[in-house]
Amino acid sequence: MIHSKVILVGSSIYFLLGALLCVVLLVTLMPKVNPNERKDFVSYVLLLVPLGVFFLWLLWFCMYLAQMNPMIHPIREFHAKVKGVPSKEPAL
Repeated sequence: MIHSKVILVGSSIYFLLGALLCVVLLVTLMPKVNPNERKDFVSYVLLLVPLGVFFLWLLWFCMYLAQMNPMIHPIREFHAKVKGVPSKEPAL
């Protein structure tokens, strides 16, 4: 798959996961909440669940982008004893 298509599919999965999680939490936990606190409960769920899913998506996105062009190890440049002349071989 092309990288942009993978990012689009992964992002849409996270979006659907967040929407589904909001609905499931509201439906399953609403009967257990005190009627006086339901308004606050709904606002907390609709704020915190998408925020948490967004940060999980951001973590996934950063990890995916980091794997597209990995840096196996740092490339060190060694310099010869003569000033200003770079050398690829290590100085002994």
